[in-house]
Amino acid sequence: MTAPDELERALYAPMWEMRKLDEATLVARVDLIQRQSTLRVMRTADDYRAELDRRERERQNMRLEWLTWVLAVLTVVLVVIEVSRLMADLMVD
Repeated sequence: MTAPDELERALYAPMWEMRKLDEATLVARVDLIQRQSTLRVMRTADDYRAELDRRERERQNMRLEWLTWVLAVLTVVLVVIEVSRLMADLMVD
């Protein structure tokens, strides 16, 4: 594919196509668009940067969700341990 074709594909890519791209391709398209000095209304480097940011936020949200579940499980485990300790102390008395 020639550079003008790749530029056209980058500039006019629909959002659904952009979301399917891997990060290396997104970064390459940002670089390609930034090298151009056109004033046409089209997909801009900011759109691709926004997609990269969205993906990073999605990864962070997944990590936060995982950490939330870990904390919830640890809380339940600690409550069970404490309740069993209290019950053991009551049985000893």
